[in-house]
Amino acid sequence: MPNFTTEIMETLINKGDLDDLFRRHLELAINTLL
Repeated sequence: MPNFTTEIMETLINKGDLDDLFRRHLELAINTLL
C-alpha cells in the first residue's frame, strides 16, 4: 500500500491522470484474484 500512495503522489506532482493509475491498480487486483 505505501507504494500505491507513492504512485498517487508522483502522478499528482507530474500532473498525470489519476483515472489511469486507478484503472491499472484495479486491473492488477482483479487479475490477482482470478
